[in-house]
Amino acid sequence: MIKDYRQLMLLSKRGLSIRQTARMAGCKWETVRDALERMKEAYGSLDAIPQEATSEDIREMIRAMQEKPDGRYLQIDCDGILEGRRHGMSMDKLWAGYAKEAQKLGKAAYRRSRFCEIVADHASKHGIAVSIEKIPGIRCEVDWIGDKAHIIDVDTGELIAVHIFVMALPYSGYFYCEGFFDERMDSWLTGHMHGFEFFGGVPVVLVPDNCKTAVSEGRKRFHDEVILNRKYSDFADYYGTAIRPARIRHPKDKSVVERSVRIIEDDLMPEMERLDIYSIGEFNTILRKKLARRLAKPFSKRYGSRTSIFEEEEKKTLLPLPVARYHSYTEREAAVGRDGYIQYSCAFYSVPPQYIKKKVIARSYEGRLYIYDNHRTLIAEHPVASRKWQRVTDPEHQRYDLALYGGYSKTEFDNTARSIGSSMYEWVQQVKGMWECEADSYRTLLGVFSWIKRFPADIAESAARQALHSGIFSVRGFKAIVSRCIADRDKARQEKQDLNNIYIAHGEDGNGY
Repeated sequence: MIKDYRQLMLLSKRGLSIRQTARMAGCKWETVRDALERMKEAYGSLDAIPQEATSEDIREMIRAMQEKPDGRYLQIDCDGILEGRRHGMSMDKLWAGYAKEAQKLGKAAYRRSRFCEIVADHASKHGIAVSIEKIPGIRCEVDWIGDKAHIIDVDTGELIAVHIFVMALPYSGYFYCEGFFDERMDSWLTGHMHGFEFFGGVPVVLVPDNCKTAVSEGRKRFHDEVILNRKYSDFADYYGTAIRPARIRHPKDKSVVERSVRIIEDDLMPEMERLDIYSIGEFNTILRKKLARRLAKPFSKRYGSRTSIFEEEEKKTLLPLPVARYHSYTEREAAVGRDGYIQYSCAFYSVPPQYIKKKVIARSYEGRLYIYDNHRTLIAEHPVASRKWQRVTDPEHQRYDLALYGGYSKTEFDNTARSIGSSMYEWVQQVKGMWECEADSYRTLLGVFSWIKRFPADIAESAARQALHSGIFSVRGFKAIVSRCIADRDKARQEKQDLNNIYIAHGEDGNGY
């Protein structure tokens, strides 16, 4: 909204371009263009505006011009429309009745957006507190829920955090939610795609928060432009929708999705937390069923439910879905280790042993990881890991002797452990026995042997003895024990040296040397 029409008029009269004027006034060039056109329409030209006219005088002139009845259009009975709203009629039905009446009288009808605007202005001017519904199919608010849900890790029994994505339509209050392991770009776009498919169409405008997946550079000042994330912008272009990030410190910009978040936190998440759920797929299946029941629940102060209003009035106003889905993925090059695994995003994934020591391409897409060779031939496919440093293994990849393909042999670590001592050998066997596939233990053993080769064998043997006694079989734990052994050795040496100094000093005093 323009606050100083007079400033824009003076800058334009000095010969500044619209963009220069916008830069000087600290607002968008489109806003300046529209404001100048309104002033010209109200006064005839900028030169006709009196020099003594204030910004408020110009605003009143523009308002009077806009309120002047246009004989081409059927004028709206605002009081009658507001009375209809009091009796529960939707703006969609009221506008349809107005348009039908205009057609019958041979008049033009205002578009629905202008129709709602005129009625809202009338209600505001006369102090009438009546809620004017938002236009169906236009806005869609998106966000992540702050609180995390959880599923149970099948292997460890630990709780894994689940981030819940929410997409809400302000007109009907209809919303969609889905759980993900993270809030990265792939999850963000997948949530949007599934939300559009759940709605059966695409809204005209997306209103996200100023998160990094939506905005590359936010506003530092009120009038600054927002720089959208390039990948998110390309996604919106593909679906034919626009992105309008919410303003900072303006909670009403996303009031509907915040209300949806509270419904999920208060009604759905407590029910989900009481269940033992072991996979993200199972989590989302249950969540979808509970969501459908909640959306069908009748309103307490409004006719119908979120589902009925969406199906009857809003769904038909959405833009059509494209023929094919938007293909968004993250792709990286990875090297296959001698254990037959690649490392991708803090997790390990198995590949066929013939690719050991070679480069492959890993592509993450909609909760799956696809691994290709350098000819773009698919060689492996896995679900994305649910926790950091998880090993995702295809048993078919571990059927072969890795040593035949340049990988680690089954006796390589045993021979190294024997050269150190019996405790070290026993510790290695314990680590191997912890995994279903022996090759899964090789990275742990490699990490330990790479660390202890810089220390004497007696330190490694002592550390292995303590690790067996304490039940520690991780790289980090073994390193901590080695560090403690070295500290104890250095402390013992220092005490011995101090004692020798005492004896020497005593000898000098007694013998006179």
